[in-house]
Amino acid sequence: MKEEIYIVEYENFDVNEIKSKFYEWIDTRKDTPRNFKDEMRLMGIKPYYIPCYVCNLKIDLNYNIKVQKRYKLRRGMSTITNEKGQFSAKDYPLFASQVIPRYDMDQIAPFDFSKMNISGYEKKQAPKEKFIQTYDDCLNHYKGAIVKNLEELINNNLLKENSKEMKKKFHSENSHEIETMEIYQVLVPIWVCKYSYKMETYHCILNGQNDKMFGHTPTKKIDKVFRWIIGILLVAIIIVFAFIYLEKRK
Repeated sequence: MKEEIYIVEYENFDVNEIKSKFYEWIDTRKDTPRNFKDEMRLMGIKPYYIPCYVCNLKIDLNYNIKVQKRYKLRRGMSTITNEKGQFSAKDYPLFASQVIPRYDMDQIAPFDFSKMNISGYEKKQAPKEKFIQTYDDCLNHYKGAIVKNLEELINNNLLKENSKEMKKKFHSENSHEIETMEIYQVLVPIWVCKYSYKMETYHCILNGQNDKMFGHTPTKKIDKVFRWIIGILLVAIIIVFAFIYLEKRK
């Protein structure tokens, strides 16, 4: 692992631009409660440098593929097992951060890691979060996600071998072994938009290099009137079935 801590610099967004992008993102959200946009309140916007390990991975994978053979109108399906292949994942980020939950890793990526530097100069001064997990800890958390993301890569490779008579598709993974090739400690730039709705706090995260945003918003709840209607219908159904049951016993 490289001992230096690299930094990916912010693009030239200011707070007003981030605020505008935040409200644009709010406008795109669906299935939010009635009057959500009127009642939600933006509480603050802050920049952060968050830690991640950026690595080039080499992965040995044993997997199954399905082969569909087409002969005019006849189709046959078979499974080929234990096909071993080697695949690479370049510039794969493993976040060691408290700000970004691990399962949100792919949502705000990708960052352009070709622009990282160790000069110590940043265009925007922002708090720098410390690394809170080791590389091995992060890798163990992300192994499933890494293999899942390889599915598309494997399918694309198999499709290159496609012909008019045969189509291959990745089916399942039997075993895998991850070999690391390069590892860097990198601080990446994000903006965190903090907002509230009905006394609850929510966050929206914006990639500090581009306008890709990710966050959660509250969803609609079933109206009280609708719940009452459902309850009355259920009671009525129970009464009807009870009446029918009693009539049959007479």
